[in-house]
Amino acid sequence: MRLLEAENHALILKKQFPEETRPIHLLALIAFQRGSLRLASERARECLARGDNRAEVHKLLALTEYLLQSYDQFEVHIRTAIELSPNDGEGHYHLGRYLYEKKRYSEALSSFERVIGIDPDYHKARYYTGLLYEGMGQAERAKEEFLAAVKIVERKRIRYAWPFTDLGKRLVNEGDFERGTGWLYRAMRNDPASPHARFEYAKALFTRGATREVKESLEEAVRLDPGYGEAYYLLARYYVKTGEKQLAVHTLKKFEGLKKNPVPSPYGIRRW
Repeated sequence: MRLLEAENHALILKKQFPEETRPIHLLALIAFQRGSLRLASERARECLARGDNRAEVHKLLALTEYLLQSYDQFEVHIRTAIELSPNDGEGHYHLGRYLYEKKRYSEALSSFERVIGIDPDYHKARYYTGLLYEGMGQAERAKEEFLAAVKIVERKRIRYAWPFTDLGKRLVNEGDFERGTGWLYRAMRNDPASPHARFEYAKALFTRGATREVKESLEEAVRLDPGYGEAYYLLARYYVKTGEKQLAVHTLKKFEGLKKNPVPSPYGIRRW
């Protein structure tokens, strides 16, 4: 209802002030929020064509192009947005995420560090900085960033299980099972709807035995994300260990089907 009201207001402004581009930008934002990406892109481009070179127009166009998989155009427009508004932490973050996914890790780290310099409480930038340090073999610095992200998330009461999960995984891999599983449990408490947190918790517990808690965590993971192939594979291994052969075969077939025909996560995010 609010989007409809905002759209009607923007259309009135567009009619009253035909030379203004701000109503068109507002219509582009509304289209973006509705998932009408091509319409959002067209309206943002109309703003630029009419001389509206504001950073927020370039940023909106960049995000739209990214979702439309026009990655080269995304980078052009997000960099322009950053040049026009160098203290916009969100712009630097989106560039960092793009560079991270493209495996341009040193550039990504620079972007995330820039975000943290602007806003030390930007928890997602802290988390990705931790991932990059982990990939560089700097385990202690990675844990520091994961912990920094956790503190921000808890203080602001945000649902964001990723830093809890990666900190827990790191500790389990280092042999600190009790502390590691404690953090993984906290990940599930932070965001009960995170299939990844439940999978990693079950994976850690499974190293100590095929307990009922392993099964329950994996069943919940695949309920939340029916395309979670790794969770089905681990669940099949659980059934093998418990001697439930028919269930093991059925679950393994499910895993093999997903391996051949992957299903995107319903959360629109990576699973690992």
